Amino acid sequence: MTVIHRFARSDRGQALAEFALTVPVLLFLVLGIIEFGRAWSQQQAITDAAREGARLAVVVDPTVTAATVVTRVKSALQRAAVGSTATVTLTGTFRLTGTPMTVSVSAPYRFVFLAPIVNLFGGAQASLITLSSAVTMRNE
Repeated sequence: MTVIHRFARSDRGQALAEFALTVPVLLFLVLGIIEFGRAWSQQQAITDAAREGARLAVVVDPTVTAATVVTRVKSALQRAAVGSTATVTLTGTFRLTGTPMTVSVSAPYRFVFLAPIVNLFGGAQASLITLSSAVTMRNE
């Protein structure tokens, strides 16, 4: 067997080349899934906090005020580690039976992993999104 013939049949580097081409794509995909899961978790925490605030707002209790509802929502967000920069908006009337009361919560969420990639295309503001949720319940 000649030397040239041996090198022509060698495929020792093929697997390494394929590995080097596919690993970055798979890694990017897995990290994207993880980041999406983090955002989904934050969205669920915001929805739960809005639901908790709406439930407190519609129960007939003379001691409940708008400040009490906002404090409860922010406390729920703190327990879920969402942060203190959330905005809470109340729409409706307290203690008026049968009328709707809406609690809206919105909080900024910054993508950590995808930020360097997004900065290449749209700048730092592109990696900041606002997650929000609104819950409406009738006064009891």
